[in-house]
Amino acid sequence: MQEAGIRVLIVDDSRFIARKLEELLSEDQAIRLVKKAYNGEEALDLLERFRPNCITLDVHMPGMNGLTVLKHIMIRCPTPTLMVSSYTSEGSWITFDALRYGAVDFYKKPSGDSPEALEAEKRVLCEKVKRASKVKVQAARFIRLGHRRIQPDSWSGQASSGHGRAFLFLGGTGGYASVLQLLSMANLHPQDKYYFFLDVPSSCLEGFSRYVGASYGLKAAYCHRGANLPKEVSATLIFFDEMDLLIDSLGAEELTVVALSGEGVILERFLTRLGLEKGQIIALDPGACLVPEMVEDLISNGARAVSHQELSRIIEG
Repeated sequence: MQEAGIRVLIVDDSRFIARKLEELLSEDQAIRLVKKAYNGEEALDLLERFRPNCITLDVHMPGMNGLTVLKHIMIRCPTPTLMVSSYTSEGSWITFDALRYGAVDFYKKPSGDSPEALEAEKRVLCEKVKRASKVKVQAARFIRLGHRRIQPDSWSGQASSGHGRAFLFLGGTGGYASVLQLLSMANLHPQDKYYFFLDVPSSCLEGFSRYVGASYGLKAAYCHRGANLPKEVSATLIFFDEMDLLIDSLGAEELTVVALSGEGVILERFLTRLGLEKGQIIALDPGACLVPEMVEDLISNGARAVSHQELSRIIEG
């Protein structure tokens, strides 16, 4: 009989880091460590034997690296997986690649520079594990990269006067994958603006904006207080980490708000600030979301549910 609680498998070739992750997780009574694995082969064996609810997976390991292990996990026994990275420039790129293969989120390796920093790291890790354990991992899809086309003004023989619109995408856990999937399918218009608010750490969002721009051949910008505002930024995709800054920066364009994968904690404040009802939001189909909480709430209150394909057609206009 399995113990109650969220069962976690830790995978890291560093015994020091594995032990540190174990210490952080063991302080939360809702989380149970089932085993630790120090290489990919051992991890896959333990996965099938113990069937954890969540895996923390090191990105860089000798032999079978984290990305390869993740691919095997999603084929053999799909399990919500949290990538653990040192978050160097190289590490962040590989970590974002992991999102395309089904990883739910990622966590920066603990440093423990001070008791206060260690306590903060523990809270973040435990919260990410709890969120990951609730993910509908069957919604994970392999996402192909490829430079997207910016539609010319004469697209489909239409004049561009109908454009100059703005799209606002809201997301939380699973939002990275939603954005990558959308950009792999939709063709964008040069006059339109695409704003993104993801409820994730600022450092991660900044790195993600660079990854998206390079991966899809699009101009992407990360905006925060003290930086250039969107009106001064010549970018197609604009990412924000602060809700008030985003809303204060919106222009007079026709605005379409789209909810992606994530929790509903950010939704009410956005609706109040924008003067919108839930039924006026477009919601990504719950079956396409790793965390459908926000979109299910919207749909139950009259929001229109759309697939990625339907959303792409709306964007293409």
